[in-house]
Amino acid sequence: MRFIAASKDQAESWCPYINEPFLHISIFQDEESELEKYENSNLVKLIKLKFHDTGHYIDDTVLIFNCYHAALIKEAVCGFKGELVVINCEAGKSRSVAVALALRQFFNNSHKNPPKKFNRYVHEFLLEYLRNGVNPSLCQNICQDKNCRFFRH
Repeated sequence: MRFIAASKDQAESWCPYINEPFLHISIFQDEESELEKYENSNLVKLIKLKFHDTGHYIDDTVLIFNCYHAALIKEAVCGFKGELVVINCEAGKSRSVAVALALRQFFNNSHKNPPKKFNRYVHEFLLEYLRNGVNPSLCQNICQDKNCRFFRH
């Protein structure tokens, strides 16, 4: 599989023109950074995930990457029969790169030179989830997934 990290602007400009089946994972933190709707008959599925570009709890208004997000990503990628997965976030440098790297490492066993800066929390969390499933130290009592045995809301 090919996993491509992109910015919101890049995704909006070239996703409508991709000419092969693809899965699109779009990451945003607020309505202003949410991806604009586009049409492409090759789009198999669009997953929209809302979480902030942080790795620690700040307050209840800041949603961080958790088991719910990891489960949606794993389910979507495992169920996808194509080759191309596009992952975008606002700038295309932190969250989308972290997700693309984790997916590349897990599904392709690829450990190419990663960039120096990306969201290491999201990368390590997702990679751990892909390898081992739910882990109480990952969820940190903030998991949004009501089916997760560590859900505490």
